[in-house]
Amino acid sequence: MASGNGQGRPWVDRTCRLVLVECEPDSEGVEQAVLSALGDPSVTRAFPVVVRPYTDGMLEDAHVVVVAQREEGVSLCGRGERIAAAGFPGPLVAVCDRMDEDLAVRGYSVGFHAWLTLPLRARVFAAQIEALAARMIGNVGPPQVDVSLRRDRRQLTIDGTSVRLTGREFDVFCYLLARREIWTDSARIIAEVFPGKHAPSSAVLRVQIHAIRHALGPALAWVLEGAEGKGYRVTLRRDSTAALRGSPHPRYRR
Repeated sequence: MASGNGQGRPWVDRTCRLVLVECEPDSEGVEQAVLSALGDPSVTRAFPVVVRPYTDGMLEDAHVVVVAQREEGVSLCGRGERIAAAGFPGPLVAVCDRMDEDLAVRGYSVGFHAWLTLPLRARVFAAQIEALAARMIGNVGPPQVDVSLRRDRRQLTIDGTSVRLTGREFDVFCYLLARREIWTDSARIIAEVFPGKHAPSSAVLRVQIHAIRHALGPALAWVLEGAEGKGYRVTLRRDSTAALRGSPHPRYRR
């Protein structure tokens, strides 16, 4: 379990839920209502939520998929049917601006688990998503590798090993640690960790990743995992692919 000196400790003991939001054309108002409800800071959640735009490539890592659309568009059902047919095991939730009973009945028949209409009540929406996710895909257990943080010293202790990082390295690691087990693409990391300082294509992130792995050393470099087309993530599971394939991480060896 991660700990720190009281300066914004990430929730490392509870894995984030990855929620993908698919917005059909001409549905910006419904999408905004979904994003506002998911991001409402006043809602206490059993699991922190990471929200990403839907892509087929992220489906295998998602916990929940929300499809937002105005009620007039029947293509929502087709989209839900394709996601269900792809083998997605988690909750598939539709959100429309108003109820159409025939469309809702069809939606449930093709694979949706909840069919909601505006307005969304953030607390109820969060509770519904968490209940569906817990029932359908279960909860990820606590981290198998212990991590503690000292933000004032830019120091982390991982699996009993003390590691000192530079300011940028520490910021990158903490950002990924707070979202452990969830892939984040390079452009998003750069935009959210170094806002306004680097272009999305900047090599600065690769430099930081390499330096962090070097600091972690051969026995722990696997904790910072990378994958082409997905980006990076911190994994604290000893049964993860990164851990099982051995260390150091291939990119760390370069």
